[in-house]
Parts: sequence; C-alpha cells; structure tokens
Amino acid sequence: MVSNLEKLGYTAMTSVQFSTIPKLIEGGDLLVKSQTGSGKTMAYAIPIVENLARLNPKLTRGDGCRVVVLVPTRELALQTYDVFVKLLKPFTWIVPGCIMGGEKRKAEKARLRKGINILIATPGRLIDHIESTANMRLDTIKWLILDEADRYVTLYITYRAQPT
Repeated sequence: MVSNLEKLGYTAMTSVQFSTIPKLIEGGDLLVKSQTGSGKTMAYAIPIVENLARLNPKLTRGDGCRVVVLVPTRELALQTYDVFVKLLKPFTWIVPGCIMGGEKRKAEKARLRKGINILIATPGRLIDHIESTANMRLDTIKWLILDEADRYVTLYITYRAQPT
C-alpha cells in the first residue's frame, strides 16, 4: 500500500487522514467534518482498501459487496471511483464499481451480477437497484460511507418540498 501511495504522489498525510485512518483501520465508526480538498476521500478509502487487501482468504467477486460509498452527485461518484481504482491497482482481486443516474441500468445490472466488492453509488440509483435488481445484495456489507452526509439532508428536504 505504501509504495502504491508513493507512486500516486502521496508522501504525507493531511490532518484529517492522520486523525481518521488509524481509527478506521481498527474498525471504528467516525463522523468526520472537514473542508473540501482536505483529503477526506483518501481518509476513508485507504483503510477500506487496507482491510480488504488483508482478508485471508482473498476477497472474490462472489463474496459480494463489502463496501457501499454513497455520494450525492455523479461527479463525486466518478471522482471517488477513480480514487479507488488507483488505490486498488496492486490488489487486482478487489473489484470496485459505480452506479449512478444517467448511466445504462442494464450495464450496471450486469456489473452487479458479475460481482462488485466496493460500490460507489448515488442515492437515487442505489434505491432503484435495491428495489429492482435481484443481484443487489446488501447482506455482505461491512462498511457504509456517507460522503458529504450534510448534502443528503438538503436533498431530502428538496425532494419532500416538491408537489406530488
């Protein structure tokens, strides 16, 4: 993991990473509030990858989804997925995936059927697949990340305010 982080240009932890990574590696629950650009995504992605990479026997596609990262927007979903892809480069057996509005549901269903270990999703698309995709299993999840959790309250209030 360390050599991969160095290859990616990470040589020192930010303060949010320094305070959260050890706690998350130990399996603790956290609520983290930090400015945009402070390294929050890496603060949760590194411990997740570290924990999944250490599993013995190795994780397989068939083991199901172990991590759900809920993000409020397509843009953040793509950015977060890219972070995981880079971190997982040395751990080819761990499979990330991304589901979000605006993408083809059929292709997403196929990826879910093949098996995804780390799922990055927008709320609406995750609910859609929970309700309509037989291969969308939640019983294997060990980690749930609500990235930008404050935005979900705003989204919910906006949704509830719409006329029916």
